[in-house]
Amino acid sequence: MTQKDAVERAGQAVKTLLLIEDNEVDRMRFFELAKTAGLDYKIHTVGTLGEAMAISDTTKFDVIVLDLGLPDVSQLEGLEAILANRPESAVLVMTGFDDQDTGARAVQQGADDYLIKNETTARLLAKTLLYITERHGLKRRLAAEAIRDAATQLYNRRGLLELGNHQLMISKREASPFAICFIDLDDLKKVNDSHGHTVGDRLIAEAAKLLNRVFRSSDLIARYGGDEFTVILPNTNEDVLERVRIRLERGVQAHNASSETRLPLSFSVGYRVFDPHQINRIEDAVDAADQLMYAAKAAKKTHLNRGMNTQ
Repeated sequence: MTQKDAVERAGQAVKTLLLIEDNEVDRMRFFELAKTAGLDYKIHTVGTLGEAMAISDTTKFDVIVLDLGLPDVSQLEGLEAILANRPESAVLVMTGFDDQDTGARAVQQGADDYLIKNETTARLLAKTLLYITERHGLKRRLAAEAIRDAATQLYNRRGLLELGNHQLMISKREASPFAICFIDLDDLKKVNDSHGHTVGDRLIAEAAKLLNRVFRSSDLIARYGGDEFTVILPNTNEDVLERVRIRLERGVQAHNASSETRLPLSFSVGYRVFDPHQINRIEDAVDAADQLMYAAKAAKKTHLNRGMNTQ
């Protein structure tokens, strides 16, 4: 591939770039390299990590170019913050000639690549940006596939736990309660045995669509197992959770009353609000909600058996 081809492809793939660099000389040199390479990026520049966090709250960047010598953070701590809060961006680390080991460690910790400032040419910059944006996009697509349930497009168990533990850290930092709903789709085995697995799969898909309608876009909804779903609700107290419970019940009733419904949906649900400071792993909170679900299912069976015995 020629440099011209690389430049054209990089220009098409990357529209926005954030340069985090406090040294004015290094900043101007980066602009000169980008101009020489003919890279058609919309470049934003800031001098501190704090400014970077503020601007990237409102503007999404395809690439973040990070100087490790920022005044408000120590070396790799800046990278850690960028990776945790801006996963959609490819990250290129810039380091000095005498700090190549730090650049290598940055890649080990998650940066897409690093360049040595005084050794970077326009050609090298163009090729590196092309490489990291293509690779980062591929990694993101593969990661999305790995944490999604193919049948419902909800998160799978792995996705829920990975994102849930990240949400737990946020809840701890913000000192805000969160809730978990552990949901079991009742009688799926009976449906499979009586109507076949194709109908059972359709029932699972209908359940997933219902959960997407009922819960908020900020909630993490997952197919946790074959007939089990789990939802993590950030910033949720007991009052909010009660409204969620009512909304789910009404959603099930509306679904079952629809003329298009072939088989009714029925859920057994365990609900619980958690203080984030009392939870070390999201798995522990999920297990606690799971136990409440089993108690709800047992109570439902007892109620049905009593009703049958009185007839």
